Amino acid sequence: YYYLVSPLDIEGTEHAPATISMRTSSPGAVPQLEIVSENANPVGRYEKYELVISMNNATYSNPYNPDEIDLYAWFWSPGGDSVKMNGFYDNYNGLDQWKIRFAARQAGSWEYRVYARDVDGTGESEAGTFTVSESGQKGWLHISPDNPNYLMHDDSSSFYGVAVYYPWGVTESGLDEIAAV
Repeated sequence: YYYLVSPLDIEGTEHAPATISMRTSSPGAVPQLEIVSENANPVGRYEKYELVISMNNATYSNPYNPDEIDLYAWFWSPGGDSVKMNGFYDNYNGLDQWKIRFAARQAGSWEYRVYARDVDGTGESEAGTFTVSESGQKGWLHISPDNPNYLMHDDSSSFYGVAVYYPWGVTESGLDEIAAV
């Protein structure tokens, strides 16, 4: 827990608040992790695979500070390559969830394991698997090896970005006009 305490002196005057953190786990006990859900299995190649993780017995006062609590996963491809992906705390609309998102470059059966490190050490989840199927996604963007002025997808198809050029005199009515097109 994290508390903000505002002290009062004997005359009742309130002073600057102080920060107090409280430990809710046993000293020396590492975080305990459990996979609560996954968004899809199978998931398409280059599409979002998301894990929701339950974390118990973790000690931290700021879930956004990786020096206090660090959530991550290792993913192993069908070809044996490994990828580390950082997790994050999601409290959007009061969700109060820990998540890891990943998009695979290779189709096939993938394995993963989730880890969390706090002041007491590193805990890990059970190993998990998921399947990646082919999809219509073209992949990540890269600089073309043939011409560094162009971009291309992982599948070698060209990427042509379309943008609006509006450098001076930007107004709300001008932006509304562009949006209407």
